Amino acid sequence: ILDDSFNTFPKEDIDLQDLNIDTSIFFINHKYQATFKLPIPTSTLHELANQAEKTFCHNNSIPTSTSRHNTFFYKYFIAYQNIAAQNHNINKLSKDQAIDLVTQNLIETDFLARIITYFDIIKDQQPSSSQTSNYYINKAYKQAENIIVTKFNLNFIVPSNIDDSLFL
Repeated sequence: ILDDSFNTFPKEDIDLQDLNIDTSIFFINHKYQATFKLPIPTSTLHELANQAEKTFCHNNSIPTSTSRHNTFFYKYFIAYQNIAAQNHNINKLSKDQAIDLVTQNLIETDFLARIITYFDIIKDQQPSSSQTSNYYINKAYKQAENIIVTKFNLNFIVPSNIDDSLFL
């Protein structure tokens, strides 16, 4: 009978694309509200991925898997940024419209750099977290800095004569 059951109900391969997550946790006023004003909480996303994978494995009576954990992490990583865009009301705007909206007043460079990163590589692509980080550091931050300096006509002057008593 046992052999027949395996033939009648063969083991199904689990498609990693079918792994579902609860993205409502990133909505405004929810536990992990997504925002571009703060760094992406990757440690929290890893914890969420661990929890999701453990639950998935328990429900399907299968062992844990690094690739499945990574898939859950990536789903949370992308969902966080997409919902951050929604929370800032920029998800239906173009990149230029979003920049104009958020720079109506002086903002932090990091905030704008995260928005630029979202529009340039997250919104329509599927970059890895390391590609996202590299883009943010090497391109988006400099672009954000230039936008803010130009828009608000800022000039940073490094003092040439600093009194030694300023430092301990």
